[in-house]
Amino acid sequence: MDVIVLYTAGHLGSAVIMNKLLNMPEINIVGVVKAQPLKLSLRGRTRIISHLKKVGWKFAWLLLWQRGIQVLGYLVTLTFPFLRKRLKPAWKIAADHNIPVFHCGNINDESCRKFIKQLHPDLLISAYFSQI
Repeated sequence: MDVIVLYTAGHLGSAVIMNKLLNMPEINIVGVVKAQPLKLSLRGRTRIISHLKKVGWKFAWLLLWQRGIQVLGYLVTLTFPFLRKRLKPAWKIAADHNIPVFHCGNINDESCRKFIKQLHPDLLISAYFSQI
């Protein structure tokens, strides 16, 4: 079954799901769509509020918490290099397997829809994707 994985950058669960799917012989990941996480800045207050309404406050807090965990994870991998392979972001896992990655600002943009259509997936899997 040909699959496209949708995920939001910065979510640790997406890497776990990517690794699980790659180990399933019946699944063939043909593409990855990566949504960018919210970048916090004082100037973009309206943009931040709009984004939070789109993804939901609970999910935004989860991503913020996980971003902190990722920083800690990175610091741990500096001390214990053998852990680096396990903590790779989903897009790096995709690159290691020659799977095309589309960086998406809006899942409903024509360019994103074209990317998905050209790969002819049987299934889209949302791995903590932040958009509808």
